Amino acid sequence: MDKRSDPKSFSLQVWEKLTKCAYDPGKYFLPATSLDEVVQRETVEHMLKGLYSDSHGEHSRSEGMQAHNNAFPADSVASLMQYVFGARSAEHQPSRKPARKILAILALMDKVTSLIDFMNAGIYDEHLPLMRDNEEGATFDLVRMIDGKKTSPTCFKGWPQKDIRDFDNYQWYMVPPSFMMRDEQAAFYEIEDRAIFPWLVYSPPISAPAGSVVRKNGASNPWFALKELQRRPQFDSEVAALRKLRPNRHLVTLLASYEYQSLYYLLFEWATGGSLLDLWNTHHPSVPDRSWVLWFAEQCLGLADGLHGIHNTQPRTSLTASNAGDGTEDKNCGRHGDIKCANVLWFKQEPGAHGHGVLKIADFGLSRFHSQQTTKVPAQGVAVSLTFKAPELETMDEISRPFDIWSLGCLYLDFITWLVQGWDGVDAFSLKRAGEKDSLPYLGQDKFYNLWRPGGPGSPSATVKQAVKELILPVDQ
Repeated sequence: MDKRSDPKSFSLQVWEKLTKCAYDPGKYFLPATSLDEVVQRETVEHMLKGLYSDSHGEHSRSEGMQAHNNAFPADSVASLMQYVFGARSAEHQPSRKPARKILAILALMDKVTSLIDFMNAGIYDEHLPLMRDNEEGATFDLVRMIDGKKTSPTCFKGWPQKDIRDFDNYQWYMVPPSFMMRDEQAAFYEIEDRAIFPWLVYSPPISAPAGSVVRKNGASNPWFALKELQRRPQFDSEVAALRKLRPNRHLVTLLASYEYQSLYYLLFEWATGGSLLDLWNTHHPSVPDRSWVLWFAEQCLGLADGLHGIHNTQPRTSLTASNAGDGTEDKNCGRHGDIKCANVLWFKQEPGAHGHGVLKIADFGLSRFHSQQTTKVPAQGVAVSLTFKAPELETMDEISRPFDIWSLGCLYLDFITWLVQGWDGVDAFSLKRAGEKDSLPYLGQDKFYNLWRPGGPGSPSATVKQAVKELILPVDQ
């Protein structure tokens, strides 16, 4: 038999195209590109002609494949080809959905001759995955939903439970989740617990904001950052903050979000350079050349512009005294709340005027948005970076957007220290700040201010640390 006509050869090709899921090595998926490669018109047509020609009819039945009461009409192959690859149902009508995945599943099961039963039952790729129903012990039926009602397809009639179970398992190989932007907004997906993700590479979760590292099968196999959150309120808060923001080159973009097995995930582009700390640790021009100096200035301006975008999102409705503060639409005054080096990501792969990539503000888990009338919030209980926190967190009852300005200014000082002195200079600057003790009984902290109680017990006052003044003085002169 011609290999092109042999269903077993076709089945082997499908098996060979399956890709192991890095997230769960015991599972596989069929990439869309692999489906295109194996389910080709010429190959499928040769196979179907071999199966359904008069010369092979008895041979197929002798192998235990499903027989049909009537001989196949002459146009069976043409009808099946239209079923597998899709065809226009009428002139000027949209193309009918294909059944290439149905064919691939049946090939994995060595049941390609059952394809005509699926065609007659009207089961297409768009109906996958079929749902389990009437579960009793390890047995179940497979059904599909039509207008909210369960329908039992006739194509499974007479199938042993083992075959039904195999079809149920293999169908998940064909439907890995896919994500897309909708109206320039990241869509939210509820992913089935049994879904198999198309990750080619998966690393364990690492510290926020990077999250897990995944490499998706697809165009050029791009890398992504996957952030996992365990609580729905935390997830909702961060997604809401990200959706408030206007597109800005120096703010990370949320690509998609989803719920999977009672956990919540945010999908971002992957910053190949890591965080700003990674840049400082691994790169330092021994003699800062012009391109690095210009890039530094450009990125400082860009980060300030990105923060401005957080602080001043564009209102979607006009603000009035009567509606301000009573809903989410008027809350357009944001505060990031955790500006620090680890939350500034280095997208080294992005093109720029000076060839060193782009810095972007990330991790909006602590971001909050308020109306213009309520930009101040209680300072107690606010979780922030100990190094870059602003003094009003300890000296005042309320904090607001200037809190971020202080944090960004501290980051700039560390940034310019790196540019001039490298990582050793950044580390020495931190140790020097930590060596200055204030009047409160704390361990040495490398924050940028000291607290004092000049009048005894009561609210402390803050002064900039001497190490910071000494650094600023030569820069200012």
